Formats: sequence, C-alpha cells, structure tokens
Amino acid sequence: MLIWHGHEAMKALLADARRKVQEAVLLVERDVKSSMRLGGRVASGEMEWQSYTGRAGDERRRRVEKGTGKRAEKVGSYASKPGEVPRVQTGTLRRSITHEMHDTMPIGRVGTNVIYGKWLEFGIPGGKKIVAKGKMLRWASGGKVHFAKSVIQGAIKPRPFMRPSLMRTQAAIVAMFGRPITGTLGHS
Repeated sequence: MLIWHGHEAMKALLADARRKVQEAVLLVERDVKSSMRLGGRVASGEMEWQSYTGRAGDERRRRVEKGTGKRAEKVGSYASKPGEVPRVQTGTLRRSITHEMHDTMPIGRVGTNVIYGKWLEFGIPGGKKIVAKGKMLRWASGGKVHFAKSVIQGAIKPRPFMRPSLMRTQAAIVAMFGRPITGTLGHS
C-alpha cells in the first residue's frame, strides 16, 4: 500500500533548508568581520603601552605600535584605501555586522544598520549640499570646532566588504545546499 507523506516531506525539506540558510548567513557574517583589518592609529592596528621618562624626569606612558615601538598617530591615520575592505577605526561597523532569519521561511540576511556601511560598500558621489536641520552644523576637525549652515559633501569611493565576502564564501554555500537533506520522515 502506498502512503503519501507529502506534509512530513515538506516539513523536513523546509527545516533542512532553514538550517542550511542559517549556516550560510553565519559563514558570511564571520567572513565579513574577519576581513576587516585593524586600522586606526598604527599601520598594524595593534598597539601597546610604552613607559618613558618625561622632560621633567617623571614616569610617563604612551601608545606605540606593538613590536615596532613606533609612536601611535591620531585616529584615522591608517584608513582603508578605495577598493580595500574598510579598516577598523572604532569597531562600530564591524560590531554592527549581523544576520537575521525569517521566522518561518528559509530566508536569511547579513548586513549592517550603520548608515555609513552603505556609503563604504557602494561609495557616494560628492557635491551634495547638506543643510543644517537645526540652526547650525557642528563638527570637530584638527583640534578645532567648526560651525556652518551648510557644507558640500565630499565623494567616498567604494570600499566593498559585504559583496567580496559573499563571493569568497559562494563555493562553500553552494556545497552546503548540495548535501543530502537531513531530517526524518515518519513511516508507519
């Protein structure tokens, strides 16, 4: 006698697909985060404290590059170049990379919720006028505080980090979906 197990088969297929999608989004998320090299104040991104004697003979400490002893520069001195994966300056972008899964369907997403993530991934054209919503725009640069009613935004060339990770992990993701379906069908 032939017994139809369509509902059980569909349930097992859906559960297997969700597991594989979740495995895939976690793989991409890990790859994106690990591709972001440290940047900031030194070329290697790794700093340590160094003790030294000041002019007055007092004991002081300063940040230096780990291993080389080279003095740390100001934050942003070792930013990424156009076309490179963004280098970590504060860690906010890297921490914001996360994933989400649809509640019931085998659909997952990896991304960021920081606005400049999109700007870094795709770049932005310059020349756009930004007008203050309040009375004035305020920002600090070079140790000085600046005020203006409007500014002209500069261009940002792309520094893709999501798409290259997807391309690097594509073969592994395809292999995941090529594995046999896991799960059991209830046979009576």
